[in-house]
Amino acid sequence: MEGLYINLVRKQPLNYLRLIAGLAMIGATIYLGFYSNQQRFSLLHLAIFFAAGIYYAVLGAGINPVKTFGKAFILVNQNCIAVKKSIFSKSMEAQWDTIKEIQLNITAIRIKLTNEKSFEFEYQMLDSDTIHELKTRIALTAKSKGITVN
Repeated sequence: MEGLYINLVRKQPLNYLRLIAGLAMIGATIYLGFYSNQQRFSLLHLAIFFAAGIYYAVLGAGINPVKTFGKAFILVNQNCIAVKKSIFSKSMEAQWDTIKEIQLNITAIRIKLTNEKSFEFEYQMLDSDTIHELKTRIALTAKSKGITVN
């Protein structure tokens, strides 16, 4: 059985309005900076406007800039369960031989370890098909390892 990897960083949909707004901001910045005879804006204002245009164009194109800074995932394989809730949180990992009990609740999964520690992760941000696949994979792997599943 292969491992299950769920990417928690959301993919941005293509948004034509943001893309056009971003390109318009970039175009306006270039026009005002190089071709306009009027000096209404300082270089700082133009730089901020240009950066905002790039940001809007990138988001409108469906590229998520968060992906370049970090990862957020759920990994279930034959060796361990690893969860990194957000790009700013620390990764939590539990080897299957250190897990005593797994509780599959409606909104979260709680993992109790043999050293009396536990961790839990909520999965409300996932769609129902992914939640079902995650619960099924955890339950099947836990039962094959002889771990109690509630």
